[in-house]
Amino acid sequence: SSTTGLNEQNDATVMNVFPNPITRGGELRFGRPVKSVVMCDVNGRVMLESQEQVVNLIGLPAGAYTVKVVEDNGAVRVSTVIVQ
Repeated sequence: SSTTGLNEQNDATVMNVFPNPITRGGELRFGRPVKSVVMCDVNGRVMLESQEQVVNLIGLPAGAYTVKVVEDNGAVRVSTVIVQ
């Protein structure tokens, strides 16, 4: 499995996800405590929800996803990721 890191910018709502695309079966790791993580497909369907700092992508179909993260401090971060 592979690990994907997120570079969260302090003054913006955008997250940089690397590497992108992500390998299926990999995981997302957040550098800060999170309240929630939601991944939606291109049709807006919620495909994954978590409250963990490490999110496993096993079972997630290949495709493009919008990732929305709410940090413990209330900051909201959004990014688009590709799962291969």
